[in-house]
Amino acid sequence: MDYRQRFLYQISLEDKSIDLMEAALCVAAVMNPDIDIKKTRLDLKRLAETARFQLKYKGDTEDMAKRLCQYIHQDQGFIGNNEDFYDPRNSFLDQVLERRQGIPITMALVYIHIGRAIGLDIRGLGFPGHFLVKATGESEVVIDPFAGAILSQEDCYKRLEKALHPTELLPAYMRPISAKNILARILSNLKLIYMKKKEFESSLTCCQWRLLIDPDNAQDILDSAVLLEKLECSESAATELERLLSMAPEARVAPTIRAKIASLRENINRLH
Repeated sequence: MDYRQRFLYQISLEDKSIDLMEAALCVAAVMNPDIDIKKTRLDLKRLAETARFQLKYKGDTEDMAKRLCQYIHQDQGFIGNNEDFYDPRNSFLDQVLERRQGIPITMALVYIHIGRAIGLDIRGLGFPGHFLVKATGESEVVIDPFAGAILSQEDCYKRLEKALHPTELLPAYMRPISAKNILARILSNLKLIYMKKKEFESSLTCCQWRLLIDPDNAQDILDSAVLLEKLECSESAATELERLLSMAPEARVAPTIRAKIASLRENINRLH
């Protein structure tokens, strides 16, 4: 199955039409060839159907949000993985469902999937450092999917202060982010995890998939070049740097980039 093409198809859609679960499964599949896609889809379906049956009573938004937290964390046994936060499996949707644990953004995927199944308008919030979700109805309810807790406005202010972000930015952080941004953030987490583990090929794959979402992301182009050099692919690394240079030929770092390209080319010629 060509997961890259399936991912490309999803991100080609209007944001509201993107199937977040399908796209997240594509990310998991390309990083983990042993994935059982069929089983994972059945797990997602079963979770949604059970939630619709158990939570069919329609209360107000806050009541439904509280019951959603109880269903996911108590009834279904999901928890945030504090013990091994940087385990790559925390970013793979299939593993999150199988192991019943994940990091904030993948736990958020579970909340979004089940919340929408029971009729909640629920979307992701790109809070600094710790991803949140928000259910909107007659009121707005912010949920910490990692802890399975409802957050007050004061709680949100405190989290911004702890993350050293100005509290006056709270209204901006309360605006839902796009499905593409959620996918890019999952891939960013994985990119950094694999870099720290010195698994450069996997980190490069994450860079390349982020560039499918945002082809002109300068940081990912630069990171791709660095990783390609580490993988001894000097020609490809030089090509990526040339692409970066073409985007900002007059940038302050342009001379440094040109010197690096020349060094890579020299290395290629020396090897030949």
